[in-house]
Amino acid sequence: MAMRFTIFLLLASLCHFHATEVPSPPEFIKQHHTGTILFQENLENPTPVLLECEAQGEPVPSYRWIKDGKPFDWQVLDNRISQQPGRGSLHITSLSKSDVGIYQCFAENKLGVATSNTIALQEIESDTIKKQASPSSGNEVAPHFTVEPESVNAAEDDTVEFHCEAAGVPEPHIEWIHNGKPLEEAPPNPRRKINPNSIVIEKVNKDDIGNYGCKASNNLGHVYKDVYVNVLALPPEITEAPRDVEAANAKDINISCKVFGVPKPKVKWTHDGKELTGDRYKILENEDLHISNIQLQDGGEYTCHADNKYGTASASITLTVKD
Repeated sequence: MAMRFTIFLLLASLCHFHATEVPSPPEFIKQHHTGTILFQENLENPTPVLLECEAQGEPVPSYRWIKDGKPFDWQVLDNRISQQPGRGSLHITSLSKSDVGIYQCFAENKLGVATSNTIALQEIESDTIKKQASPSSGNEVAPHFTVEPESVNAAEDDTVEFHCEAAGVPEPHIEWIHNGKPLEEAPPNPRRKINPNSIVIEKVNKDDIGNYGCKASNNLGHVYKDVYVNVLALPPEITEAPRDVEAANAKDINISCKVFGVPKPKVKWTHDGKELTGDRYKILENEDLHISNIQLQDGGEYTCHADNKYGTASASITLTVKD
């Protein structure tokens, strides 16, 4: 009985070890396609809508919304709007004129920000329907994105680039927004280059953190998407440490070491304090150490070292070679 209990505890501890989450920036698993939801206000038969926003990441992401490019504090509105527990999705029980606008969700943790597609709520009115049916409207088409900008998580000194293109008739006019204001009102930045359909920021640093929005408009309306540039500076962290291992003489083995950091840490391995390079030792693309044709003299302490400009981390194991 004691032996079974000991084995149970060992298995439980191993399961707990493998369940440890690896740090990761947010990534959407549920969101709307970019588009428009049309509705007619009806007090007798209210129209509900769910604006989906759900992401995964470690730590667990928090959520925020913007409406028409400005922070959307739905909590201060009436009880028609609620956020689903554990998600960012908003449920509006009855749509009204006040809900018209372009919505976008952000999921964020300490490792980055994910930006959702935009979804527009637009009320259908009788004069709008008549205008769309009128022959005088010709072949005019409201703007729609063909290339949408995306949020960027970058390390210091990286170059980041946003692209934005739209189609419509007449041809949409592209306008860039920075932190809620037209880009021409933003403080000058010699590292930022503005092109008709893109923005390039060279050698980013913490001062570049913020929102950029792309607005495409013509006489039939506009589409808008807000994105976020986040500049990360994270020292190395051993997310999955190597473990002691036994190996038979003349066999090949891999010793695993998972690391995380921004910029991506450089990894090296040492054996009893001496750096391993070439010969029968190879550091794989995933930072694992591969040892070919193990010899008795390969036994000893192996250390995984990870470093970037913000710090270092290391973890050691013992390799035992059996004859």
